Amino acid sequence: MNNALIHRVSFIFKRHFMVPPALLKRSRYLDDLGLSKVEQKEMLNYLEEEFHIELSEQDERRIRTVNDTLSILDKYIGFNQNHLTIS
Repeated sequence: MNNALIHRVSFIFKRHFMVPPALLKRSRYLDDLGLSKVEQKEMLNYLEEEFHIELSEQDERRIRTVNDTLSILDKYIGFNQNHLTIS
């Protein structure tokens, strides 16, 4: 997994939701970090803005842990990078 991705996601959690990076263990559930369902939706919006992506509804429903978040973002970012180099 890309360290820059981890850093950028950690920054979003810290800046917008006051979650210290030390709490962002990959297995942690977003609920356990104190994020309400509304805040989790806001988090997805921040991630889409940060990475210039649009998550599918199916992928949004699959994001329940920090690791889910990183894995799905990695999938989208890898696609975007490949797409950008082809164009």
